Amino acid sequence: DGLPPVIVTFQGTDLMGERASWFLRRMLTRHGVVCSIRAAIRSAAIIVVGSKMVHYLPESVRSKTNIIPCGIDLTRFRPLPLGECMQRLCWRRDCFHVTFAFGTDDPVKRLWLAQAVVEAVNKLGFPTELHILKDVCNEEVLYWLNASNALLLTSAQEGSPTIVKEALACGLPIVSVDVGDVAEQTAWFPDCRIVGHDVLELTNGLVSILQNADQPFSRHEPDHFDHLERFSHLKIAKRLGSLYTRVLAENAAASAQRTQS
Repeated sequence: DGLPPVIVTFQGTDLMGERASWFLRRMLTRHGVVCSIRAAIRSAAIIVVGSKMVHYLPESVRSKTNIIPCGIDLTRFRPLPLGECMQRLCWRRDCFHVTFAFGTDDPVKRLWLAQAVVEAVNKLGFPTELHILKDVCNEEVLYWLNASNALLLTSAQEGSPTIVKEALACGLPIVSVDVGDVAEQTAWFPDCRIVGHDVLELTNGLVSILQNADQPFSRHEPDHFDHLERFSHLKIAKRLGSLYTRVLAENAAASAQRTQS
């Protein structure tokens, strides 16, 4: 029909919908999912950012689906001295610091659960402050991650959260519920904890990290570094370029065949 091929990308709720939000938002996202499925069926190729998202697609389109996560800049996200970053942010030095990567207005992220965990950790004798990464410019995220002792993820639903890759690149331990592809991302990092969706398991996971807060793992260990390199924005760009090139070539070949026939 002469139209160029379309490649559609899904990053989370656009394909998975929402189950932990308020009613109207759930209804709106449900309609969005229907539109996403229609777009997927009519597309030449599909990109999803996490492996679990493939299961939300009809089986008929999974063969043209590519798992390509969002990349990060590994020259920018890197380990920095914790003390210097704490000083830059004017954070206290007499307690632990845990970063929560999302704002306060999205019920899917479950800030209440993160707050309950930090409260429980404090009661166990680990003085800890929770820092909510909201309205922070992108240039400052690097310093937040390097000033923290752990990243806490309590979302009811995720696709492939970029903040997890950025935290790993900074050498920051992560405590997370089993959501999205976080377990896959953190599999090579022994100081990360993937736990259940309840206060007790999250608390135990965070305490086990804080007990060893003076022994951060290093991204320079060979296995860790190789794992992070897969998320380099340069490598991701090459994978995207290769996909677009292949789709264009296949479209050109199909057009030539139609012309001959």
